[in-house]
Amino acid sequence: MNDWLIELPDNMDPNTDVRSLAKEEKKGRIEKNLKQQKKNLEKSLPNNISKKTADVKKASDMIKVLSKPLESQTKRKEELNESIKNSKISTASMGKFDLKLKNEPEFKRGERGEKRKFAATTGNSKEEKHRTTDIVNKVLKSSGQEPMLVDSKLLKKVDKGKVVGEIKEKNKKRSEPKKKRVRV
Repeated sequence: MNDWLIELPDNMDPNTDVRSLAKEEKKGRIEKNLKQQKKNLEKSLPNNISKKTADVKKASDMIKVLSKPLESQTKRKEELNESIKNSKISTASMGKFDLKLKNEPEFKRGERGEKRKFAATTGNSKEEKHRTTDIVNKVLKSSGQEPMLVDSKLLKKVDKGKVVGEIKEKNKKRSEPKKKRVRV
Protein backbone atom coordinates (compact mmCIF):
# COMPACT_ATOMS: atom_id res chain seq x y z
CA MET A 1 0.00 0.00 0.00
CA ASN A 2 1.24 3.41 -0.91
CA ASP A 3 -1.09 5.28 1.43
CA TRP A 4 1.00 7.12 4.03
CA LEU A 5 -2.15 8.54 5.58
CA ILE A 6 -5.26 6.44 6.21
CA GLU A 7 -8.44 7.99 7.49
CA LEU A 8 -10.18 6.10 10.31
CA PRO A 9 -13.95 5.81 10.45
CA ASP A 10 -15.64 7.34 13.51
CA ASN A 11 -16.84 3.99 14.88
CA MET A 12 -13.38 2.30 14.72
CA ASP A 13 -11.00 2.02 17.66
CA PRO A 14 -8.01 4.38 17.12
CA ASN A 15 -5.55 1.72 18.36
CA THR A 16 -6.34 -0.85 15.60
CA ASP A 17 -3.79 -1.47 12.87
CA VAL A 18 -5.55 -0.29 9.71
CA ARG A 19 -2.77 -1.45 7.38
CA SER A 20 -3.01 -5.08 8.52
CA LEU A 21 -6.81 -4.97 8.08
CA ALA A 22 -6.37 -3.68 4.54
CA LYS A 23 -3.89 -6.49 3.77
CA GLU A 24 -6.33 -9.10 5.08
CA GLU A 25 -9.16 -7.64 3.01
CA LYS A 26 -6.94 -7.75 -0.06
CA LYS A 27 -6.07 -11.41 0.59
CA GLY A 28 -9.79 -12.19 0.88
CA ARG A 29 -10.50 -10.47 -2.45
CA ILE A 30 -7.67 -12.43 -4.11
CA GLU A 31 -9.02 -15.75 -2.77
CA LYS A 32 -12.51 -14.88 -3.95
CA ASN A 33 -11.14 -14.02 -7.39
CA LEU A 34 -9.26 -17.35 -7.60
CA LYS A 35 -12.42 -19.27 -6.65
CA GLN A 36 -14.34 -17.45 -9.36
CA GLN A 37 -11.62 -18.23 -11.91
CA LYS A 38 -11.85 -21.90 -10.97
CA LYS A 39 -15.63 -21.87 -11.43
CA ASN A 40 -15.25 -20.20 -14.81
CA LEU A 41 -12.75 -22.86 -15.89
CA GLU A 42 -15.10 -25.62 -14.76
CA LYS A 43 -17.92 -24.10 -16.80
CA SER A 44 -15.73 -23.86 -19.88
CA LEU A 45 -14.67 -27.52 -19.72
CA PRO A 46 -16.02 -29.81 -22.40
CA ASN A 47 -18.31 -32.61 -21.28
CA ASN A 48 -15.78 -35.38 -21.92
CA ILE A 49 -13.29 -34.02 -19.34
CA SER A 50 -14.22 -34.82 -15.76
CA LYS A 51 -14.61 -32.07 -13.19
CA LYS A 52 -11.79 -33.57 -11.10
CA THR A 53 -9.28 -32.27 -13.60
CA ALA A 54 -10.64 -28.79 -12.90
CA ASP A 55 -8.93 -28.90 -9.50
CA VAL A 56 -5.76 -27.70 -11.18
CA LYS A 57 -4.58 -24.60 -9.34
CA LYS A 58 -3.10 -22.55 -12.15
CA ALA A 59 -4.82 -21.50 -15.32
CA SER A 60 -1.69 -22.31 -17.31
CA ASP A 61 -2.03 -25.99 -16.34
CA MET A 62 -5.67 -25.89 -17.41
CA ILE A 63 -4.69 -24.49 -20.80
CA LYS A 64 -2.55 -27.57 -21.37
CA VAL A 65 -5.63 -29.71 -20.72
CA LEU A 66 -7.68 -27.63 -23.15
CA SER A 67 -5.32 -27.69 -26.10
CA LYS A 68 -7.92 -26.79 -28.71
CA PRO A 69 -10.71 -24.20 -28.51
CA LEU A 70 -14.16 -25.43 -27.61
CA GLU A 71 -16.98 -25.65 -30.13
CA SER A 72 -19.00 -23.14 -28.15
CA GLN A 73 -16.07 -20.72 -28.22
CA THR A 74 -15.63 -21.03 -31.97
CA LYS A 75 -19.37 -20.61 -32.53
CA ARG A 76 -19.39 -17.52 -30.35
CA LYS A 77 -16.41 -16.12 -32.23
CA GLU A 78 -18.18 -16.67 -35.55
CA GLU A 79 -21.31 -14.99 -34.20
CA LEU A 80 -19.28 -11.98 -33.07
CA ASN A 81 -17.54 -11.71 -36.44
CA GLU A 82 -20.92 -11.87 -38.17
CA SER A 83 -22.36 -9.14 -35.95
CA ILE A 84 -19.29 -6.96 -36.57
CA LYS A 85 -19.73 -7.45 -40.30
CA ASN A 86 -23.43 -6.60 -40.13
CA SER A 87 -22.79 -3.47 -38.10
CA LYS A 88 -20.17 -2.31 -40.60
CA ILE A 89 -22.48 -2.92 -43.54
CA SER A 90 -25.37 -1.09 -41.89
CA THR A 91 -23.67 2.30 -42.20
CA ALA A 92 -24.28 4.56 -45.19
CA SER A 93 -20.80 3.95 -46.56
CA MET A 94 -21.24 0.20 -45.99
CA GLY A 95 -18.12 0.07 -43.82
CA LYS A 96 -15.79 1.48 -46.43
CA PHE A 97 -14.56 4.37 -44.28
CA ASP A 98 -15.07 2.86 -40.81
CA LEU A 99 -12.14 2.31 -38.50
CA LYS A 100 -11.02 -1.29 -38.17
CA LEU A 101 -10.88 -3.04 -34.85
CA LYS A 102 -7.80 -4.82 -33.59
CA ASN A 103 -7.57 -8.33 -35.14
CA GLU A 104 -10.69 -7.70 -37.19
CA PRO A 105 -11.01 -10.06 -40.16
CA GLU A 106 -11.03 -8.65 -43.68
CA PHE A 107 -14.42 -8.59 -45.35
CA LYS A 108 -14.74 -9.08 -49.08
CA ARG A 109 -16.29 -6.42 -51.26
CA GLY A 110 -19.03 -8.77 -52.41
CA GLU A 111 -20.19 -9.34 -48.83
CA ARG A 112 -21.05 -5.69 -48.44
CA GLY A 113 -24.20 -6.04 -50.50
CA GLU A 114 -25.28 -5.28 -53.99
CA LYS A 115 -26.51 -2.03 -55.41
CA ARG A 116 -30.13 -2.04 -56.42
CA LYS A 117 -30.79 -2.10 -60.12
CA PHE A 118 -33.92 -0.38 -61.33
CA ALA A 119 -35.72 -1.09 -64.56
CA ALA A 120 -35.65 1.60 -67.21
CA THR A 121 -38.51 4.08 -66.93
CA THR A 122 -38.65 4.57 -70.68
CA GLY A 123 -38.36 1.96 -73.34
CA ASN A 124 -40.18 -1.13 -74.48
CA SER A 125 -43.85 -1.15 -73.47
CA LYS A 126 -44.12 -4.91 -74.02
CA GLU A 127 -41.56 -5.55 -71.27
CA GLU A 128 -43.44 -3.26 -68.91
CA LYS A 129 -46.72 -5.01 -69.70
CA HIS A 130 -45.06 -8.37 -69.09
CA ARG A 131 -43.69 -7.21 -65.71
CA THR A 132 -47.04 -5.86 -64.57
CA THR A 133 -48.89 -9.03 -65.61
CA ASP A 134 -46.33 -11.07 -63.67
CA ILE A 135 -47.00 -8.96 -60.58
CA VAL A 136 -50.76 -9.31 -60.99
CA ASN A 137 -50.44 -13.07 -61.43
CA LYS A 138 -48.36 -13.34 -58.25
CA VAL A 139 -50.90 -11.33 -56.28
CA LEU A 140 -53.83 -13.33 -57.60
CA LYS A 141 -52.11 -16.65 -56.94
CA SER A 142 -51.40 -15.63 -53.35
CA SER A 143 -55.08 -14.72 -52.85
CA GLY A 144 -56.21 -18.05 -54.33
CA GLN A 145 -57.85 -16.66 -57.48
CA GLU A 146 -57.13 -17.80 -61.00
CA PRO A 147 -55.32 -15.22 -63.11
CA MET A 148 -57.35 -14.10 -66.11
CA LEU A 149 -56.28 -11.96 -69.03
CA VAL A 150 -58.81 -9.31 -69.97
CA ASP A 151 -59.04 -7.32 -73.18
CA SER A 152 -58.59 -3.57 -72.96
CA LYS A 153 -61.83 -3.05 -74.95
CA LEU A 154 -63.73 -5.13 -72.43
CA LEU A 155 -62.25 -3.13 -69.58
CA LYS A 156 -63.49 0.10 -71.18
CA LYS A 157 -67.01 -1.33 -71.33
CA VAL A 158 -66.84 -2.35 -67.69
CA ASP A 159 -65.67 1.14 -66.81
CA LYS A 160 -68.66 2.62 -68.65
CA GLY A 161 -71.01 0.53 -66.51
CA LYS A 162 -72.05 -2.27 -68.85
CA VAL A 163 -73.01 -5.56 -67.29
CA VAL A 164 -70.37 -8.26 -66.97
CA GLY A 165 -72.84 -10.78 -68.42
CA GLU A 166 -72.83 -8.92 -71.72
CA ILE A 167 -69.06 -9.19 -71.80
CA LYS A 168 -69.26 -12.94 -71.27
CA GLU A 169 -71.77 -13.24 -74.13
CA LYS A 170 -69.46 -11.28 -76.38
CA ASN A 171 -66.59 -13.60 -75.46
CA LYS A 172 -68.77 -16.58 -76.44
CA LYS A 173 -69.52 -14.99 -79.78
CA ARG A 174 -65.83 -14.50 -80.41
CA SER A 175 -65.08 -18.14 -79.68
CA GLU A 176 -67.67 -19.40 -82.23
CA PRO A 177 -66.34 -19.79 -85.77
CA LYS A 178 -67.57 -17.23 -88.28
CA LYS A 179 -70.15 -18.39 -90.81
CA LYS A 180 -69.27 -17.89 -94.42
CA ARG A 181 -71.69 -15.89 -96.48
CA VAL A 182 -72.86 -17.43 -99.65
CA ARG A 183 -74.21 -15.22 -102.46
CA VAL A 184 -77.01 -16.48 -104.56
